[in-house]
Amino acid sequence: MAELALKPRQLFGTVRVALSGRKATPPLFPMIEILQRQRTLNRLERALISHHGQQSP
Repeated sequence: MAELALKPRQLFGTVRVALSGRKATPPLFPMIEILQRQRTLNRLERALISHHGQQSP
């Protein structure tokens, strides 16, 4: 987080949106626990791919 100059709240909010697809979500860590490791990683990877596809070259 320090390298990105982000506060935990900013980073966690972004991760919650990536995992759920919604801005209003349950707390991050219980959501990760419910989704489990592989599903969480898959959703984060899809969000990164989608984000990079939307950026201008």
